[in-house]
Amino acid sequence: LYKLTEEDFGIICRTEGVPLAYSLHRCRVVPYDGDGEAAGADAMRRATSISTESERTTKIIPNDENGEQLSRKYSVPAFTLRAARKGWREGGDIPPSKSYLNVLIRGAKE
Repeated sequence: LYKLTEEDFGIICRTEGVPLAYSLHRCRVVPYDGDGEAAGADAMRRATSISTESERTTKIIPNDENGEQLSRKYSVPAFTLRAARKGWREGGDIPPSKSYLNVLIRGAKE
């Protein structure tokens, strides 16, 4: 999860080919900091269960992707990019371009 300035968000959209190759998709995400072991699972468990009296009044919303419910208390609104054409999303995986792989490799080395 990254928080971007409007300028950086615009650059990413232009670089990734929005709206031709990708479209913006609204979603809710559950951010977490953790140990690399159970932090993600712990965050999702907190977000999808209401266990205390105070949380019983927390508004619950459906998560479009997998049907789980996420509490607004633990999730934040976000955007993700997804293939612009439904056929692209439903087809087989398309490997990343050589130039994109190089970006990932350079980033990993940093």
